[in-house]
Amino acid sequence: MQVFTSDLLAATFRPAADGNYVVRLEGKPLRKDDPPAEVLVSVDGKELKRVSFAWPEKGAYTKFEISVTLTKGKHRVSLALLNPAAELKAKKAAFPPRVDGGNKENFRGLELHAIDLIGPMDDPPEGRRRILACDPKAKPREQASEILTRFAGRAFRRPATAEEVERYLKLYDRSRAAGQTFEAAIGTCLQALLVSPNFLFRVELDDRPREKGPHPVSEYHLASRLAYFLWSSMPDEELLALASKGELSKTLDAQVKRMLADPKSDAFVENFAPQWLEIANIARVSRGPQFEVRLRESMTRESLLFFDHVLRENRPITDFLDGRYTFVNDRLARLYGLGQHARGKKSDAVIPEHAFIKVALPADGPRAGVLTHASVLTMISAPDRTSPVKRGIWVLENVLGSPPPPPPADVPPLEQPADPKARGETLRARLELHRSKAACAACHAKIDPLGFALEKFDVLGQYRETDGKKPIDDAGELPDGTKFRGADGLRKILLERKDRFARCLTEKLLTYALGRGLGDYDAPTVDAIAAAVAKDDYRFRTLILEVAKSDPFRLRRGTKGDKP
Repeated sequence: MQVFTSDLLAATFRPAADGNYVVRLEGKPLRKDDPPAEVLVSVDGKELKRVSFAWPEKGAYTKFEISVTLTKGKHRVSLALLNPAAELKAKKAAFPPRVDGGNKENFRGLELHAIDLIGPMDDPPEGRRRILACDPKAKPREQASEILTRFAGRAFRRPATAEEVERYLKLYDRSRAAGQTFEAAIGTCLQALLVSPNFLFRVELDDRPREKGPHPVSEYHLASRLAYFLWSSMPDEELLALASKGELSKTLDAQVKRMLADPKSDAFVENFAPQWLEIANIARVSRGPQFEVRLRESMTRESLLFFDHVLRENRPITDFLDGRYTFVNDRLARLYGLGQHARGKKSDAVIPEHAFIKVALPADGPRAGVLTHASVLTMISAPDRTSPVKRGIWVLENVLGSPPPPPPADVPPLEQPADPKARGETLRARLELHRSKAACAACHAKIDPLGFALEKFDVLGQYRETDGKKPIDDAGELPDGTKFRGADGLRKILLERKDRFARCLTEKLLTYALGRGLGDYDAPTVDAIAAAVAKDDYRFRTLILEVAKSDPFRLRRGTKGDKP
C-alpha cells in the first residue's frame, strides 16, 4: 500500500511475450468523506484511460481492470493524480488540511493498494509448464525432486545441495500427506523456496574460507555479481552454464558485451544514471505550477535516453560534458526553444508530441551534455529560485570528484532580504555578502563560480538573460585564477580536467557495481581503471568492462588470520 498524494506514480513491467494484458489497479480515497480521486493511467507516455477512485461500497478497495495490447519488453505504466493535494507548506501534519466551503479545489489523495500487469491473457502459461517440466515416467517424489532441484538452482543462483533439496522434499511429503495434490504440494515448496534467505539475499559462501589473502570468488558468485551489476537481476542460463564449467572468468569480455546488448541492461541505465545524476527523486520536488507530471517525465526521459545513447553507441564519456545533441519531445522542445519552437530562428525540424527524437543542439547555443539537462538543473535548484551553491556542489561531487566539506553548524542559510527595496538585488549579490564571512569564504570560493556559470538557466532549466529586470552575470574565477564565463566556459574548464571526470565516474560506477562505499585501499584500482579508459579514448564500455575485470569485483578477501 502506498499513500499517493503527489501527481506521479509509475511502475515498470517487462512482459515476456507479445499479447493482450490487463492493468489492474486497486485503491481508494484517503478518507471516507473525501471526493473521488481522479487518475490518468498511461502506458509508455500515452494516455490509456481515466478512472475515478471513489470510496468502495463493497470490499476494501475500488478496483479497475484496463485492457492493453503490449509487445515483449519493457513498458512503463504511470498514474497521474489529476486532482492532487496541494504541496505542504509545513510538514507538521500527516496530510494537508481539507478546504471546505464549496471550494472546487478540495483536497484529494489516493491510497493505492496495488498496480499489477496480468497476462498475456490469450497465451498458455509457458512459465507454469517450464516450472513443472520433469520426467513423465518417474515416480511422483522423483518428479518433485527434479523440479525442486532445478528451481532451487535458479532461485539460489548456484546448484542446490542435496541436503537443501531434501528439506523441501520433506515439506512436499507433509503437504501430500495433508491431502494436497501434486501441483499444490509443489506450489507449497516453491513458496518456501522464495522466502529462503538464499533467494532473498545475495549470499556469497567462500569456497576457500581458510585461505589467507585475496582469491577469486566462485564462478557462480561471479555470475551473480555480473548479473546484478548490469541487469539488476539474477543470472541467466548462459551465465550459470559457463559458471558450471568454470569458464565464466575466462570469457568476461564476451559476456559483458553480450549482457550490454541484452534488453535487460535497460535496468543498468534506469538504476545507475538517476543515482549518478541525482534525478531519481524528481517526482517528489516542487518547482511551481509549470512543473507538471508530463514535464517531469519528459525531463527524466531525456537524461535516460542520453545516457543510453552514450552506452549503446560506446561514445566517449566526455559526451556527458559536451555532447551537442539530446533527445526531446514537443514538451521539452518548447522548454528549450528547439525545432519549431526555436526563438528568433526559422527551423524545419518538427518535434513529435509524445515520441522522443534525437536532435542536434546549436553549436553556438548554451546547451551541451547532461549539465544543461532540465532534470539536473531542476534537481539542483531551490524550490522557488536557482541555487548556485547546489549547482556548484553538484559539479564538484559528480564531475570533478572533489566534494566540499559540510558547512559549519552555526552558519545560517542564505535569506531573503528584509528590506523590500533590497529584493531587487540579484542572487549573486546576496551570495557575495554571504561568502564575505570568514567561515564561508574558503569553500564558497570553489563552489560559487561553478554555480554562477549555470545561472542563466532557471529552476526548470529554461535559458534566460535576466534575473528579474537585472542582467545575469555568469562569469566566474577559480581559486587558481582561471577565469571563465557561462556554461560554455565551464564546459571548457571541465574538459581540460577530463581525467578527473574519468576518475570520478569510475568511482561512482565501481561503488554501484560493488554495492559498497570505496576506501583508500580501492584508490589504486580506481587509478588503473581511469587510466585504461583514457587510453581507449574514454569509451564508456571500456569503463564498464574494466570495472567488471577489476580485483575488487572478481576477488574476495580470505578469512584465515583476519581479526574479528
